Amino acid sequence: MKLLDSYMLRRIGSPYAYLLTAFCMIFIIFDLFQNLSEFIEASTPLPMVFKYYAFLLPSLVKWVTPISILLAALYTLWQLTKRNELNAMRASGVSFVRIMRPIMILGLASSLSVLAINEAVEPDATQWADKFIRNLKKGGEVNTHILEQVNHTNEKARRVWNIVRLDIEAPYMHGIQIDELRANNSVARKISAKEGEWVDGVLFLYSATVSMFGEANNPIGAPSNMPVMECPDFTETPDDLAGDAMIGGLNQPTFFSAAETWRYIRNRPSLEQKTRNNLLVDLHFRLAMPWTSMIVALFGIPFGVYIGRRDALVGVISALLVFFGFYFLMSFSIWLGKNMVLPPVLCAWLPNAAVLGSSVAMVMRLR
Repeated sequence: MKLLDSYMLRRIGSPYAYLLTAFCMIFIIFDLFQNLSEFIEASTPLPMVFKYYAFLLPSLVKWVTPISILLAALYTLWQLTKRNELNAMRASGVSFVRIMRPIMILGLASSLSVLAINEAVEPDATQWADKFIRNLKKGGEVNTHILEQVNHTNEKARRVWNIVRLDIEAPYMHGIQIDELRANNSVARKISAKEGEWVDGVLFLYSATVSMFGEANNPIGAPSNMPVMECPDFTETPDDLAGDAMIGGLNQPTFFSAAETWRYIRNRPSLEQKTRNNLLVDLHFRLAMPWTSMIVALFGIPFGVYIGRRDALVGVISALLVFFGFYFLMSFSIWLGKNMVLPPVLCAWLPNAAVLGSSVAMVMRLR
């Protein structure tokens, strides 16, 4: 049986790798034609162009992996059926499910890989690539870790932050104003500082001015000036402060992992219903999308056997139509979720569930 697994993995692994590489190259070439003039006008060094496309690749993986594994499964099963290898394996007493196990293992491995890339690599890489190309078009310097005009509200601690410039990597900020609120949202204390930084996880503010206010917004006493103000009770981190700027300013859910999106939602119980719903749709879509690879691998098994008795071109066209139909269903389902017609969980997982149901039904018929 180990020999069978090795043989099947070799048969599907090669076309899978070729297709994955081909689809990525097609996208890179298409993007290069779009941005070539900007690269030339800005005299962008060739290593930076390579770095841009290397950072862009993680965002492509979740889209090209499913179609690659589907076409690879169809091609492999078409070859096995045409050469009667599949019939020979079954005639020797090997069950159909056992024969197809390597394809399912490859689909599962692909799904787990896409999930890991989505969570650990894609958010930061996509953010860098997006800001690189935007700054390139503006003719500015590429600083993906610097944010300007950052606003953040810590609802639990009742603190409102306004920052002119935030460097996430340093971590350092300039032009700081912090309002501490009472339960009735009146300002109890206002802190203004020229600069601030985190040292060993503790916030220090420099050239700070602290003003106290009564419930009627009347000043209490004279403001106090502090060259250095240590704030050990401030739990906000640079990533917390940057979160609102990312979602509110850049408005790109791909810049956040599922864990970061969930933490953002959980820490903001008073989010508007529409905003909360859209973020939940993005969260569940990010969790559902990686498993498409395993599901289409399962779908490709009975579909590949079916087209094995027909012309290869008909099979490829049929597979592409099925895949584009899947993406149409996915886009339409997400649209329904964003417009609050379907719950976020249902709209994100519905396309996968539909294909999975069809795949299981076709596999059972083959058995």
